[in-house]
Amino acid sequence: MTPTGFFARVHRMRYAGFTKQERTFIGVMRVWMVAFLGAGICFILIPNVLLNYINDIGKVFLKWHSPPYEAGGEFWLVFAVALMFILSYACMLAQRNPLRNGIYARLVIMAKFMTAAGFVILLFLKGMQFYYLVSAVIDALICIITWRVYSRASLSRT
Repeated sequence: MTPTGFFARVHRMRYAGFTKQERTFIGVMRVWMVAFLGAGICFILIPNVLLNYINDIGKVFLKWHSPPYEAGGEFWLVFAVALMFILSYACMLAQRNPLRNGIYARLVIMAKFMTAAGFVILLFLKGMQFYYLVSAVIDALICIITWRVYSRASLSRT
């Protein structure tokens, strides 16, 4: 059943020139935009609580005992928050017009690949912290999903 009315017509007109893969790309970029923005806000408001909470999840469900996160990483927290807001902005630009702004999706893919690799390195060098594992898996999934959706959207016109 297709929706009718003014808003349905506006929605169909706005996305009439895009292929199905490009519309999927737009949707994924919107989800990432909100997720990155939310992560940045969480990093600002509850950085230590969030990481200790993730450690507690690993302790309860996987019996993975990690030492609690200690304060002192505020210097790097500034960079993490800045990265989240920049990634959110890049996703906003990419979803506006996938034909012209696909380069912003490449930036998201590259950033998430680098952070996933960095968390894997930290996992082995700094100790088996559960939040390193969770962050590596989440960032790797974001990288893979974005790369897959972006490649399908860019190939849909050829």
